This record gives sequence, structure tokens and C-alpha cells, in this order.
Amino acid sequence: MKRGLLILTVTLLMGSMLALGSPQPAEPTPGGTLTFVAASSPDNLSPQATVMAISFWVFSLLVDTLVAYDQNLEIVPHLAESWEMSEDGLTWTFHLRRGVRFHDGTPFNAEAAAFSFNRFVAEAPVGILAQLKETVAVAEYTIEMRLTEPAPMFLNDLTSACAGIISPAAVAKYGEDFGIVNMVGTGPFKFHEFIPGERVVVVRNDEYTWGPAFVANPGPAHLERIELLVVPEPMTRVMEFEDRVRRGDAVTAAIPPGDILRLRADPAIQTLERLAPGASVLWINTTLWPFDDLRLREALNHAINARDIVEFVLEGMAEPAYTFISSAQIGYEWAVGPIPPIRREFDPERARELFAEAGWLPGPDGILAHQETGRRAEFKLLGNTGHIGEPEAIQAQLREMGLNIRVSILEPAASVARAREGVYELYLIGYSWPDITLGFDLFHTRQIGGLNFSFFSDPQVDELIDIGLTSLDPAERATAWNKAHVRILEQAPFVPMWHSKLFDMASMAVGGWVESLGAHPLRSRSIFALDLYVR
Repeated sequence: MKRGLLILTVTLLMGSMLALGSPQPAEPTPGGTLTFVAASSPDNLSPQATVMAISFWVFSLLVDTLVAYDQNLEIVPHLAESWEMSEDGLTWTFHLRRGVRFHDGTPFNAEAAAFSFNRFVAEAPVGILAQLKETVAVAEYTIEMRLTEPAPMFLNDLTSACAGIISPAAVAKYGEDFGIVNMVGTGPFKFHEFIPGERVVVVRNDEYTWGPAFVANPGPAHLERIELLVVPEPMTRVMEFEDRVRRGDAVTAAIPPGDILRLRADPAIQTLERLAPGASVLWINTTLWPFDDLRLREALNHAINARDIVEFVLEGMAEPAYTFISSAQIGYEWAVGPIPPIRREFDPERARELFAEAGWLPGPDGILAHQETGRRAEFKLLGNTGHIGEPEAIQAQLREMGLNIRVSILEPAASVARAREGVYELYLIGYSWPDITLGFDLFHTRQIGGLNFSFFSDPQVDELIDIGLTSLDPAERATAWNKAHVRILEQAPFVPMWHSKLFDMASMAVGGWVESLGAHPLRSRSIFALDLYVR
């Protein structure tokens, strides 16, 4: 069983939102281009070949899913018209919509859906649908999805664009280049151009008429074109955004925290604010000495002042975290009660006590040294280019505690690959996901070598997570999540850092921004994009 995560927090359309400075709705007119000025480039546009959230941003415009969240967070039909689950929870049968075609003109049917899901099981690094064993076409427009064990959140997973349906003919045609030279789905936009590191362009699918029943515009989309422009340097990215706002372009952007307050006050910009469904944490490699000692992990938790980093580095654009899940995630209330999990506050004196108990005392230069081995407290911390000073702030705080930390910064995808090798003691990265299941699964033994960046293994935690993921009894699941939460925090395989506040900013030239994005907090990007237009 595998699960995964989407890394690099870009504007995933999840969580509650607050509209600020929104204009009055206008009558949508077809045509025009929306530009997204992004901080990083996709690595691949196939849902089955990437863990990058920026890739998710693009391919979610190109695919449709079997089911979707509506404005009331109810799961409703999309490419599937209806479905049923077997009594034992091991077989899901979906009856598919007719009259849908892929961008290459080939038909969407049961064979295509089965191909897509079976390829996902075999190849996808993003491990949603963890219990899916195989998908079988049992009739022209009927599939059976067969599971290894019950999965109460199975339908929720199917709402993700990672579970979007792709064209079998296009995969056969492009082979390993699928997702690079082309990406073919059934979505409201079609692939036009992908130049890695520079830009991605998608264009309207004029044949699209099968948006879910709850959307204002079932298709085709109003926008003629969406362009993602890659501008990694923060200052340059903000300047590009503001220049386009002043020109009256329809534009949105990934805004650095230091510019948010200023831009939010600009009457030419509309803003949506929400708490990220997930967390940024400092993962501690529990297999590397000396952090195989719980006392050292507890000491790190007391030595780092996340509140100061939120206030002075992130400039208040986040909330300090005490755990790895956030209140914006479905299921949060299951995990936090009735047994309250431990909270380790910033307490430098307690940190020094724990270091001393474990045999680490200050040397002549203030750096801690282990009394038995003589080894100095010199460790490696890995971050990525999405950070704006947080790794260096952690480095400075730990230096005050007598730890000499060497910081390495890599591109996000490269940092994930490097972290999997297990050579860094510390790794700073966040994840975002609409419910708590994926955050928990990051601590399961099966994720070691994958996305368990702490290399944490605990049989009790594994068993509890498995119950939470598979039990069909809601009360049993809730109890398992709560106990797993308590146990993970007791073992301290990470340092909680912050829950980001995400700000979706766009020029006033983008119509439908507040009405669409704010109304449907968990809707997929393709559904959201159907209602956008250029004023």
C-alpha cells in the first residue's frame, strides 16, 4: 500500500476562503488569456509521473475525475454518473458518462478509465488510491475498481486531479514523453506548449460540455487560453505581476509573504485568504545518530521558536503549528480528541537539559560535543528554493543552542529525491492535502524510502494508521486517528513549524475569481476554471 503527497505549496483549491476587495460580478464573455506567474516549473504534466504541486496546477486543467466535491462538500457525479460499493467494501462499481471524448478525439469509456487507473497503480509516485488493486472494464461504460482492503475515503481520493483520466492512445503514441511533449485528458483545456523552466500554455477545449451539474458554466470554458509563466526570483516575480496588473491583464501569481500585505491593500488586486490544509514541518531522520535518541528529538522541539519565524521571517503570513495536520483538513477533529496530544512549546532551558541528559555539553566555542564519542553537534539541514529564509532562521536558532547546522538548498523536486536518500539529519518541507489521511500515512513504515522523510517506524503507529485508512466503522476510525496522533507526537519524529496562510491574488481583470474560487473550497482546478473570464 502506498500513499504520497503534493509538495511545494501553490494555490491548491482547498480549505475555507475569505473574499477581500471583490468586484461586482459581470456578465462573462468568451475569450482572453489568464496568466499565472509561478515560482517554479512543472517537471511533468502526467498525473502519474510527478509529486510537484505546480505540475498538479497545470494537469488539473487538462483532466476530469469520476467524482467531484460540490459547493456543500458533498461528493457528486462528474465522469461517473452513479456508483455503488459492495457489502464488504472491496469492490466499487462506477457507471460512466457517455458522449465524452479525449482531446485527441478518442472516446472516453470503461476501457480508457481502466487503463488510466491501472497505470496509476503501477506508476504513480503520488500514492492516493492506496488500496486500489485493479480496475476492470465490465461493460462499455461500467468499471469495477477492486481493492485490497476497504477504503472509507476512496471517493474522496477520486476527487483529486491526480486520479484524472488520461488517453490510452496518447500514452501509446508518446511513450515516456507523455506529460512532456503532450498530455491528453478530457478536461476543459488542452495542452498547447510546455517549455520546462519557462512556461506552459493550455487552450480551451471547444468540445467540452460535461462540467458537473452544480457549476454555473458546464462548458466550454470562457477563457481561451491559460499561460503559466515561470519566474523563480521573488522580486522579479512580483514586478512581473504588478506590471501586468497595471496594464489591465488578467493575471494571478505566487506572491512571497513579504509582499502580501502591501498588495492586499491595492484596489487593483482581489485577494482570497485561507488556511493551508496541511503543515510545514522539520523532519528529523530518526535512523541517524544521535537523533535515534528520543531525547535529542524532544530537545530540537524545545529549541526551535517557530512563533518567531512566523512573525519575523514569514511576516505573520502563517500560524505556528503544534502538529502535522491543520484545522483546515477534513478529519482534524478526529485526530485531536478525546485524548489530547502532547504540545512541546519553545523552552530553551528544557532543551539544554535534554541535550545534557543525552551527554551533549558545550565545548570551548559553545558548540555541543558528545562526552563519550567527542563528536561535535554538526548536522545537515536540507531545504528548497521555495523557502525565503526559514532554513537560515532555524540554523541561527540552533546555533544559539550550541548546534552547528549546515544548510543546503535545492530545487523542490531535487530536494525530495535527496531527502529520500536519508543522508540529511533535518529536512524542511511542507505538504498540502484536503484530509488528514495522507499526513498520517507519511509516518507509516511503508513510506520509508518514499515520503516518510523521518524514516520513522513504529508498529503501533502502523497498525493504528491502517485501521484509520480501512475501517468502515466511523467511531473506530476516529479512535485510531486520535491514538496515532498522540503516539506520533510522543515519539517526536519532526518539529512542527507552521500552517501557511494561502493568498490567491489576481488582477481585477479576472472575472469570476471570488464567485467561483470562494464558493467551492474543494472543487478541482478544472471545475473552478470553467467559470473564470476576462473582464
